[in-house]
Amino acid sequence: MSNGADLLNTPSRVADLSTLEGEWLGVAGARARIPIPWFCMFDSSDLEPCTISYQSYAPVDGKPMSRLVKAVILNPSSSVADSKLKLAKSRRIFETLAADATIGHEYWAAAMSQLDRLPLPFLTIDATEILVMDDVKMSTDEFARAFGNDAKAIDLIKKFSCIEDDPSDAALESGFFDPQYRSRSTRTAEARQQWDAALAQMPLDW
Repeated sequence: MSNGADLLNTPSRVADLSTLEGEWLGVAGARARIPIPWFCMFDSSDLEPCTISYQSYAPVDGKPMSRLVKAVILNPSSSVADSKLKLAKSRRIFETLAADATIGHEYWAAAMSQLDRLPLPFLTIDATEILVMDDVKMSTDEFARAFGNDAKAIDLIKKFSCIEDDPSDAALESGFFDPQYRSRSTRTAEARQQWDAALAQMPLDW
C-alpha cells in the first residue's frame, strides 16, 4: 500500500467508490496527506455513504492475521462546476494557511485554473489508503467532519494535509497531473456486479 490519495474525475456523480463503473480518470494525487485544495472543492452537503475495503490485522491464537474487511464512510462528490464555485470562495483559507499570503494566493489560483482542464463533469476523492493508516473509525469520522464549516474543520484539514509538519506549503499544492499522466480506470457492468458480490461477503470492520 502506497498510502496515497487520489482525486477522481468521473462521468457521473458517484461518491461511493465501490459503485464506480465505466471509465474514470485519476487527475491529481498526493502521498501520505490529503491536500488542502481538495477539501476546499467540497462541503458537507456533498457527503454520501461510500463502501471501502482494506486489509485488517488482528491476532488469532496469538498470531497476527489479516483479512479483507469493509466499512461504510462518508465521502464527497460534486460537479466540477460546483467544486470550482466552492474553491473560488476559499481563497482566504489558502492565504491564511500559507506562510505568506501572496504564496497562498498563487496556490489557490493554480488550483482554480486546473479545474478548467478536466474533461469529465464530476469529482470525488479516494482517500482509502490514508484513512486506513491508523484507527479507521476515528480517521473516517474526522475525514467527514473536515468538510464542515467551523473551526474544528480547519483543524482537521490541517491534520490531514500535514501542513503543520511541513513549512514548505506542500499541503497547499493541489497535486494535479499533466493530462498525459492522468491514470485511466475502467470497470464493466459485469465486473461491478462481481465486486458487489465480493463486498457482500466481506465482514464489516465495525
